[in-house]
Amino acid sequence: MKYFVRCIVLMAVSAMAMTVVAQNNPFKINDQVYRYYNKAMARLKIDKHNYYIDTMMSEAVRLNDTKGICIAASLKARHQLTGNDYEPVKRDLDELRRVSRLYGYTQYYYYATQIEVVWLLNHGRSITALDLVKKMKEEAFAEKNGYGIYNSLRSTGDIFFNRSCYSEAYRNYKAALEHMLENLPDQNPADIYLQVSLALKTSSHNDVSKLKEALEYAKKSEELSVTITNKLKAREMQCVLYYLLDQKDVFVKQSDALLEDYKKHKMSSNTAQYYSVCMYRALMSGDYAEARKYTKRVYDVDGLVYMADIAAKQGDYQEAYQYHLLASVKRDSIQNALSLSDMTEFNAQLENERLRQEFVELELKNSNLKLEQAKQEMEMDRMRLNNQRLVIENKDLELIKAKAKTEKMRMQTEKDNLEHARAKAEFEQQQMQSRIHIITLCCLAVILLMVMGASLAAFYRRRKQVLLTQKQNELLREANQRTETALAEAVEARRRAEEANHMKIRFIQNMSHEVRTPLNSIVGFSQLLTDDEVQISTEERKEFSRLIEHNSQLLTSLVNDILSMSDMESGNYRLNYIDVPCNVLGLNSINMVEHLKPAGVDLKYTTEVDDSFVICTDHHRVEQVLINLLTNAEKNTTEGEICLHCSISENPGCITFSVTDTGPGVPAEEAEAIFERFKKLDTFKQGCGLGLNICRIIAKNLGGDVRLDTTYTGGARFVLVIPLKRADEVSKKSEAQK
Repeated sequence: MKYFVRCIVLMAVSAMAMTVVAQNNPFKINDQVYRYYNKAMARLKIDKHNYYIDTMMSEAVRLNDTKGICIAASLKARHQLTGNDYEPVKRDLDELRRVSRLYGYTQYYYYATQIEVVWLLNHGRSITALDLVKKMKEEAFAEKNGYGIYNSLRSTGDIFFNRSCYSEAYRNYKAALEHMLENLPDQNPADIYLQVSLALKTSSHNDVSKLKEALEYAKKSEELSVTITNKLKAREMQCVLYYLLDQKDVFVKQSDALLEDYKKHKMSSNTAQYYSVCMYRALMSGDYAEARKYTKRVYDVDGLVYMADIAAKQGDYQEAYQYHLLASVKRDSIQNALSLSDMTEFNAQLENERLRQEFVELELKNSNLKLEQAKQEMEMDRMRLNNQRLVIENKDLELIKAKAKTEKMRMQTEKDNLEHARAKAEFEQQQMQSRIHIITLCCLAVILLMVMGASLAAFYRRRKQVLLTQKQNELLREANQRTETALAEAVEARRRAEEANHMKIRFIQNMSHEVRTPLNSIVGFSQLLTDDEVQISTEERKEFSRLIEHNSQLLTSLVNDILSMSDMESGNYRLNYIDVPCNVLGLNSINMVEHLKPAGVDLKYTTEVDDSFVICTDHHRVEQVLINLLTNAEKNTTEGEICLHCSISENPGCITFSVTDTGPGVPAEEAEAIFERFKKLDTFKQGCGLGLNICRIIAKNLGGDVRLDTTYTGGARFVLVIPLKRADEVSKKSEAQK
């Protein structure tokens, strides 16, 4: 298994699984980025911290080389292969998957899974590796992605090779080769040809036909290899196969040529195939001591088998038997270790599944408790509403009862009045027949008045009942409004707390990333400049010095932004108003950023005012805003021009500075969002997202504003508007500040 692990690590470090067939810059990326790629590859296994990878990523981002970004991310992931901590490996692989999906290079998405499989196999987690390959295979076939299908077949072969299932490994390697030849004609199959040859040789059990077939695969690998390293590895395999096929003359001729080429190119090899070739040469020359020396460098079981063969050739069959016995025991111990590792990993997976199940059950119980609590609260609300409804109904019943009692009294009164009127009428009829009509009219008048009184009383009671109902409804509405207001305030307080926490997290993430990247570059290049063992040309020394100075300026700018924001938040921010010429402000700002502009970009200043035209303002703060706006324009402009313009006519009563560039511009819908703290439209650009927010705060303190001109379509145009202050206003503002 160690033999397999070392082979896999060497193959993963030596070349990408998917390489474009080309001699010069095979990835077709920017030449500057490719130079850093070669330097990073040269130091990949040497340096614990490979600063060339970070520099390659920075250059690729600066030049907007999307494929270079993907390749740099893959190098960063591969650099973690020798580590034992899974978390940084997983983090870098997830980042590789993200950028490869983002920029459309899906071959690197599936290559990330292949790297993860290698790490898992190196650490004895073959079951997890097999599950990962299964998921990759399902995803690749679902997407019909040729790169993914190839990588799934290739990784399956790696797992079977690791498990010593060499026939299955050969079958999967061969399927991967056939898939590449049929569906990926632009890819170089030299590496997979060599893997097929290795698996077939290992599973051949000295079958001559299989050894010859393996020899043909090795020759095909040499024919298609584009680098001298890969060609030499293919020739190592050919020499081993010639010896096993008992073609000794061809073996001697090919091995002599192989060793001569290693000396010619000043190269060395530490592969098992190379040591096997050297051992076979020593055996043929009868130098058994030399053969034993090379045998010790061949790993595990193969080395013991070779030692048994050497002992047999020397006639020491007892020693040969002992080595064969040790090889058998070693082979069994490896299988037992694999089985134990599988059981341990399987038990860990079962335990994780049990913990996940318990977590789901706890979540379900928690949800049920919350649901029950919500039901109880709803029931209490319903009971309160029912209670209020019963109180209202009780009051309505009391009103109806009072109304009925009043109506009864009124009817009794009417009855009494009628009886009295009837008695009186009878008396008057007996006494005075002549006055009957007058009495009748009086009775009618009295009845009419009583009816009117009763009507007024009923109207009064009805109005009183309506007013009481309205008052109760108003009390209910006020209670509901207070409840809704309290709920809205609680929601708003929670939102603000979450927003503050999110802003804190974003601040920490931005600061850690923005400080670490330039600091790593400064430390790395400083070590290279001071390391006497590293040979650096004068041109490289100047380039490293420029990068150190550039990253130092980035750190200084970041610290200044943080200090400015701290002053504004703590209330220590003060404005000092003096008379200053407008053109002096513009020219000073241009001079401060002149050295930062990209090559091929024209930086100029234009004005509508005379050199004698002055405004009363804080010139340090105005220059800080203009420098921030000009720096942003230089970051986002690679060709064309950047223009700082001073105008007095664009906004009457104010002086207007505008910074116009020919870069990609800002979408209109992001015109206000870019002035928020930590807001960055392009996360790969340098900066922490504080510059524009600080500019707006300074402009507001000066009585003006900073905004994006959304009508300008030739790039981006930022406008700073400052009012023309009078002397008395400045005096009052200074006194207020004191």
